[in-house]
Amino acid sequence: PMFADVANAHAWLEAAQALAMRAVVAPCPAHVPHLAPIVTLSDRVTRILALNPSALTLRGTNTYLVGTGRERALIDCGEGRAEYDALLLQAMRERGVER
Repeated sequence: PMFADVANAHAWLEAAQALAMRAVVAPCPAHVPHLAPIVTLSDRVTRILALNPSALTLRGTNTYLVGTGRERALIDCGEGRAEYDALLLQAMRERGVER
């Protein structure tokens, strides 16, 4: 509880910085090859694009579902865009992941 206000302030600061960066960062360069939004890299790793293309992230942040079974780790969860959330849920459903 003591650190809840600090955590909330940090979250707001990160959100404000992300919005500011979106205003000044150029779009993804046209010559960058297309990537499939969901790709199984191995039996333990699935890559999901965070759908936030820019000059910094190119086609988008690579996020990863790692592990096997119904529970897996999500590495680098992107920016929280609604389109990404739907894509992540799709990847999880297709692989039988509950959480």
